[in-house]
Amino acid sequence: MGIQQTIFMKVTIQGKKVDYRPFKDELYIANIKEQLEQNHSFRKVLTIDYTDRFLSMLRGITKVATRGFNTNTVLSISGNTGSGKSSTVFSLGLMIFPNFSHKNMFFFDQEILDNAHRFKEHDFIVRDENPDKATFGQGSTRTSGQFTLLAETVRKASLNLALIEPSFQQNDITKWYIHTCDMDIEKRITRCGLIHPDTQRYIGCVCIPIMAEQHPEWVKYQEKKDKFINAMKRGDFTGSKLDYKSVAIEAMQDENFVILRNQKERKAYLIVRYPNYTSGEIETILTIMNIIKREGDFNAGEEIKN
Repeated sequence: MGIQQTIFMKVTIQGKKVDYRPFKDELYIANIKEQLEQNHSFRKVLTIDYTDRFLSMLRGITKVATRGFNTNTVLSISGNTGSGKSSTVFSLGLMIFPNFSHKNMFFFDQEILDNAHRFKEHDFIVRDENPDKATFGQGSTRTSGQFTLLAETVRKASLNLALIEPSFQQNDITKWYIHTCDMDIEKRITRCGLIHPDTQRYIGCVCIPIMAEQHPEWVKYQEKKDKFINAMKRGDFTGSKLDYKSVAIEAMQDENFVILRNQKERKAYLIVRYPNYTSGEIETILTIMNIIKREGDFNAGEEIKN
């Protein structure tokens, strides 16, 4: 069977048979041939449909009463720029998880850590773009480690994660890898390769129907993403690091803070209160406390003695 025949396939999406016809530009066939030559398992993406079985697996995650135990999933989604990674994951969220909205989409690990306290059972949390790879300096290693730990421990709480990457990134927490391959533009379907986490080989395809461009939650997310992109153009990585001023104010508002007499006592207090922060972060928070005190824009109830 030639390439021209294999790229067209019948798939079943939510019980409905669909003729999948991908959009082809001038280099589409050459791209498919190259992928087949480099990875022979890629042929399964063009011939084996796992769509409904994959969607059924995800729906089963939210049915604890039926299963009798908590479970979750961690997905890693990669693909070329413009291949529909964000829209595919967003559509999955809307399709499978009842409480999913644009508020479940984040760009930085730190944003997810800051919001972790509000996540509910069976929530689907997405990290898009992954700009943290360009985040360095104080606290960056701690943030990355904490995010990995969160991802490793959320199964019991039935929290689900999707990590959108520009290229394939192997890690220890992903349960299924998804690679966006092509799109049936007329039917608004994205075909993805489903990659086994252990063998790193394709086992088949998953075809995801994409929500309408005018879907209100998608519109809100596009507005949020536009702001993010504009911030990246300015080199503004706000959100990638801990908000040290907020931490300083929170600590100073503690009723026990006013009894601390000097810098040494305040440092010891911070180390005990925030044991996971690095020594550099503790020093930064202490410095911000001193600035707040000097500027007089915080009133702890009485003057903080030096």
